[in-house]
Amino acid sequence: RPVRSLRAGHANYRMNEQWLATGGASYDFSAIGNIGQSLGITRIGESFLFRVGATIDYGRDNVSFQFALEPRFFQRRGLGVAGGQAIAPAGLYGLE
Repeated sequence: RPVRSLRAGHANYRMNEQWLATGGASYDFSAIGNIGQSLGITRIGESFLFRVGATIDYGRDNVSFQFALEPRFFQRRGLGVAGGQAIAPAGLYGLE
């Protein structure tokens, strides 16, 4: 079996109380090279998290787009996190 040297990285950046940017990349240091990247942005709202993102997968010659609407009400323990960052509970700042 060939030994591969695969590296992957992912970063989250909290721009302010309402916006979160995410990005990631994968690279194989063997003959394969660049595997792919992802980039996304999340709007942190009172009741919902709205995510828009794109992923490029060079190995499959594929580009994909993601749209997600995640409710924030009826949160259970541990769900108050977006992109690894703690977010304020719904209703803390009143209604949006």
